[in-house]
Amino acid sequence: MQSSTSSLIVPEASDVSTYGDFIDPDDYDILEHYSENMDEHEYYPICLGEIVEKRYRVVHKLGHGAFSTVWLAHDLQKKVDVALKIRTADCEWNHEFRMQNELFDVLRTPIPQIFFCRDRDRDHRILVFPVRGPSLSSPHTDRMPMATRMSAAK
Repeated sequence: MQSSTSSLIVPEASDVSTYGDFIDPDDYDILEHYSENMDEHEYYPICLGEIVEKRYRVVHKLGHGAFSTVWLAHDLQKKVDVALKIRTADCEWNHEFRMQNELFDVLRTPIPQIFFCRDRDRDHRILVFPVRGPSLSSPHTDRMPMATRMSAAK
């Protein structure tokens, strides 16, 4: 191992055994996604284990899209898992908010809790949803019974 002038320990290029020790291979896409796109899309810079709103401990990334990232979190008050949908700071909120409210009305589903997190000078809206099941884009969904897939789509 070599040491740089800032006392940061940097492994030798030939010492591949030290690479990847701190990041689980399943989490590579999380690191890659944020390191490449964080500023471009104004994603909220959340960390695994972070406690949001003094209530929700972030456990795992469930997915992301152009305007939000969804995280599995544990509600420390109710002792249940929830999904946190964290919107990018630059997304148009009013149109989606109206569409989601219409869907909640039609489905007779309670409107999720909504709150804000501040990052530097930007606000991020966070919606709290119950966890319904695995991602519908997961390769494992093909093997699930249709009834299970339909209940997750609610």
